[in-house]
Amino acid sequence: AYDGLYGKLYNWYTLMDPRNVCPSGWHVPSDSEWMELEQILGVPVDALDNTGPRGISANAGGQLKSLLLWDDPNTGATDLFEFSAFPGGQRTLSGGSGDVGAKGFWWTTSEFNGSQGMLRSLASNNAGIYRFSTPKVVGASIRCVED
Repeated sequence: AYDGLYGKLYNWYTLMDPRNVCPSGWHVPSDSEWMELEQILGVPVDALDNTGPRGISANAGGQLKSLLLWDDPNTGATDLFEFSAFPGGQRTLSGGSGDVGAKGFWWTTSEFNGSQGMLRSLASNNAGIYRFSTPKVVGASIRCVED
């Protein structure tokens, strides 16, 4: 229902499908590729492997957030890198939608374990970038990067 505004939500299995959800010459980034971006955004090297919010003092998440569509207060939002992250929320385990307007979630191709994959999240009330794992059946956004 929200895809026209925020984009579609995918489960982890979709992005691992050999037909490739991204256009030719593009791919969904791994956990390591997200870490490369986060280091550029100012997340300290010794915090890259941590879970939870990281890079708050560097406004790492705010540099990625769009100035539009986020719930107030949209902490730190500058969209400095023109990543234009929207708060598309997630498709929950029960099949409903959650956190639309308040949070955005992006899959990586990296597994945490057999049933969970690694994600990134931004929140309207925080300037950091969250790194965590969640069940692979949850729906989240993706961001394709050029090969």
